Amino acid sequence: MTIQEDLTKELLESKVGKYEIVKKSLAWLSVKKYDEEYKKLTQQDLISKLIEDVVDGKVTPALIEELKAKHKARRESEIQNGKDRQERNLQENIDSASAIETKTAAQKTE
Repeated sequence: MTIQEDLTKELLESKVGKYEIVKKSLAWLSVKKYDEEYKKLTQQDLISKLIEDVVDGKVTPALIEELKAKHKARRESEIQNGKDRQERNLQENIDSASAIETKTAAQKTE
């Protein structure tokens, strides 16, 4: 059986409406796109996996919201870490420049 036939069968046998499956699948994709398991899938396999998760009841609005919150917190942390790193690099550059100026001034007085 092809992937398309599998998907058609799942959609026809599902108790969830087809538009609801698409809606939940898109929401699920928005949070699962960060998972290594999903990144490795081909486009057809990804679509099949998303729909399968929705049809099997693995996807709930609460789970989607929970994962969105986790991803948001992770992104905010990464942004903050990047800002902290930039500030440290800037301070190191300022310290280096000050050390060079001090050394140059000391050499001129000798």
